[in-house]
Amino acid sequence: MQRICDIVLVGFALLVLSPLFIPIIILLSLTGEREVFYFQQRIGKGGKPFKLFKFATMLKNSPNLGTGTITLKNDARILPMGKFLRKTKINELPQLINIITGDMSIVGPRPQTKRCFDAFPKCSQDAIIQVRPGLSGIGSIVFRDEEDALNNQSDPVGYYDNVIAPYKGALEEWYVQRQGITTYFLVIFITVWVLVVPNSKLVWKAFRDLPLEPDVLHDRTSVANTPKQTQSDSGPSRRPIRILFINQSFWPDVVATAQQEHDLVRSLIQEGDSVTVLASKSLYGQARATLPSHEIVDGVEIHRVSSNLFKKRGLTTRSIDYLRFNAGALIRALRLPKHDVVVCLTTPPFVALIGLTLQIFKGSKFVFWTMDLYPDLPVKAGIVRKDSITHKILSKIDLLCLRRADRVVALGRCMQERLVAKGVDPNKISLIRSWADPNEIPAVPNR
Repeated sequence: MQRICDIVLVGFALLVLSPLFIPIIILLSLTGEREVFYFQQRIGKGGKPFKLFKFATMLKNSPNLGTGTITLKNDARILPMGKFLRKTKINELPQLINIITGDMSIVGPRPQTKRCFDAFPKCSQDAIIQVRPGLSGIGSIVFRDEEDALNNQSDPVGYYDNVIAPYKGALEEWYVQRQGITTYFLVIFITVWVLVVPNSKLVWKAFRDLPLEPDVLHDRTSVANTPKQTQSDSGPSRRPIRILFINQSFWPDVVATAQQEHDLVRSLIQEGDSVTVLASKSLYGQARATLPSHEIVDGVEIHRVSSNLFKKRGLTTRSIDYLRFNAGALIRALRLPKHDVVVCLTTPPFVALIGLTLQIFKGSKFVFWTMDLYPDLPVKAGIVRKDSITHKILSKIDLLCLRRADRVVALGRCMQERLVAKGVDPNKISLIRSWADPNEIPAVPNR
């Protein structure tokens, strides 16, 4: 499957990027040593060497000068045009030809020269040669600033051999063990993302089980890998927590989820936290917008999106309204400032996907407050067959959200048992039963 994706994506890329190649070829042929392409032996699948293509960015005799096959930032061997090509990674584009010929894939461990490959631990070498090397990969994303790191060392060659190579090898081993079509497309997306946002820590958020960096490298990504230490929550100087709640219904709606959410939000405001709510412009079950797009009520900032087009008339029309709300809420959530915590309820179904998205792209903690269980509920109601493709897809989405959530809230013991049966870690499930404010709903003595 990956090979098919390689051919299709590279064919499209060559079609789109071919006009870019012409001016680059002309400029390279008129500058530097007037060399357009650079060919170098790299280690490929099965340990077999192959000829890697690049645009020429360094002196032709570079491997025999300075630090050899290890390149530093502002390396004297880099040609004037080469600085731009290396910074933008355009110099790697001729490797699309290597992908077409089958020597490489779009995603995989970066192909190494024999000298650098030999610096990797034996276990890493054995893993790397099991797959085609890649145009991009986990190792190259994490070490995209490798030249900067080496430039600050008194012995860059020794630093590469003793620090970078072992850890990069561990990253490539991780990839080989977890390779698959999902990882493939995630790596492609993250590669493009870090080209646009060079300081992004997205790779650490998307792949949370990456091998931890050794202490000597830890300062590069310590923010992404370790929780920030804060003062005790009970202390007077506790920083207010910025919390985003996402649910279709909220005050002044009177449905159960809206009331429970409103009660909790008011309590958090009293504790001094900052709360934002994303909800619908329509009251539950109504087919028109009756609520303002933005307002602040009792200290709570409320953003409302996507009014309902239909009343609760049927599954199809209800699904359309659900999709419209989820799409509108996702766009609005991405435009809002980062929140420390995102709490997603279950109206509409799979709104938790927005929480998962914010967890990956913004680094927010994701809490899944399960008011209902999907797709369990429509199966029990006879709306979806348990053996259907729809059920399988929805189950995978639900399990993905549950497993990736930092905390899952269950309403009762039975729901908690069902969540555990689904495969959710019992240690991250919090049992919080539904409540009622005794001041608003007083007890009435038996008569």
